[in-house]
Amino acid sequence: MLEANVYIIEAPLFRRTPQRLRFTFPDGSSRVVSGLRPGMRKCSVAIPAALRNTIGIVDVKIDAAVDYVPRDEGDSNDPAHYGYLLLSIYFD
Repeated sequence: MLEANVYIIEAPLFRRTPQRLRFTFPDGSSRVVSGLRPGMRKCSVAIPAALRNTIGIVDVKIDAAVDYVPRDEGDSNDPAHYGYLLLSIYFD
């Protein structure tokens, strides 16, 4: 499994529509984790069978449904917020 710990910012946008992350592996396959509401979240993603015995660096691309939260959805003193913060990621 690929384990990712993320923080979804506290914004009205994510209370209405949860964040969604897509993890894309080198073989082109991808896994989606959805329903991520504000706060600390752990994402567990199945590793493609072809990559399970790989030794060394494995590039994983992470895309978010919302990269930046618009100013009117976040703190009025901050022009934009990231849609998520990646705190840690590892293969288990």
